[in-house]
Amino acid sequence: MAAMKLIVEKGYGGATISEIARMAGVSDGYLYRHYKSKMELVQDLYRSNIEILHGEMDNILERVGAIRDFFIEYIDFLYTASISDPNLFRF
Repeated sequence: MAAMKLIVEKGYGGATISEIARMAGVSDGYLYRHYKSKMELVQDLYRSNIEILHGEMDNILERVGAIRDFFIEYIDFLYTASISDPNLFRF
C-alpha cells in the first residue's frame, strides 16, 4: 500500500496526501472523499493491520491446544509475514 510505504520511508510528517495519492495512482480528491485527513487514513491502516494480526491469533487459537504451540505458530506467522511485507511491520 502506498501510504504505508511512504510513511515508512519518510515518516508521518514527511509523507503527504498528494504523494500517497500519486503513488497509489489516484487523485488527492479521491483520498479526501474517503478520509478527512492523513491522520484518518493512517488510523484506518493501523486498525486494518491490527485486525489482520488478531485474526491470525484467533485462527491459531482454534487449531492448537497448548500455549507453547500458539506462540510457535504465531511467531512463525510474524516472521514469514515480515519477510513477505516488511512495510506492514515497519508501519
